[in-house]
Amino acid sequence: MKHFLSITILICALATFTGYQTHAQIGTAKQLTVAAGDTIIASSSKDTATKIIQITGGYSAYTVQLDYTKTAGTTNLKLYTYKSATGVNYKLVDSTAAFTNSTSVQTVLLESTSTGPVYYKYVVREPDGSNNTQTVVLRWYYVLKPYTKD
Repeated sequence: MKHFLSITILICALATFTGYQTHAQIGTAKQLTVAAGDTIIASSSKDTATKIIQITGGYSAYTVQLDYTKTAGTTNLKLYTYKSATGVNYKLVDSTAAFTNSTSVQTVLLESTSTGPVYYKYVVREPDGSNNTQTVVLRWYYVLKPYTKD
């Protein structure tokens, strides 16, 4: 009986303390896989880059960071954010993030304090009807913040 009580107390203690995460463990940025389409090359036609992030339950917020570097031409791009519950039909929810025309690494940061739909699609493309000459290299990162126990 003593051993049973000791083991029960040990199991309860482990269950209580292992469920908590420190702030250092929460929110480590992960880079999305680099693909051939992560470089915008536009000379006589339009070019786009698209990333889709699927966020399932257990997260209270998320951040997407897009680092970009202009390697040639004049940058004229915007980041468009779409959301979807099914991953088939998307609704445009934001198009305010415009890129600057600089040769140093620039960052676009999108933060959300809630997660609703499951699929988030990010599209980088030219905002107007004209064609521009530009080459821009993109690097995508994301952080998911899990719900924490209070």
